[in-house]
Amino acid sequence: MKNYLFVSLVFLTLGACASEQEICQNRATRYYYALQRDITSAEKNLSRGYDTKSTKVPYEEKEICRNLALDPRTGRKYVHTHVCSKVKYRTVEEKVPIDRTYERERLGAMKARLVKEQKFAQARLQQCGAI
Repeated sequence: MKNYLFVSLVFLTLGACASEQEICQNRATRYYYALQRDITSAEKNLSRGYDTKSTKVPYEEKEICRNLALDPRTGRKYVHTHVCSKVKYRTVEEKVPIDRTYERERLGAMKARLVKEQKFAQARLQQCGAI
């Protein structure tokens, strides 16, 4: 119980490391940077001609497993070694076709919104300076 309390206090302390100023700045610029990432992604898609979709695919891997067992005849413990299967996952990228016309329109709209969002972010950052 003491260990649980200690670990909880450590996490609470670490979570409180960001100052009010940093939290305010992060909140002020969050949408601006997200929009920039979306614009970069749309530009990549247009230059490649497709989008990518990541999916996790399960596969089976054989491993040597060991577990403690009890011999029913002698009552002694021993290490039982055997081959077992474990399910693991790998990420696979798939190409997804895009509608270039729609993607260009979307990119134009995002770039226009970016200018507005930059002004909003600057105003919010100035408010953070007052904190």
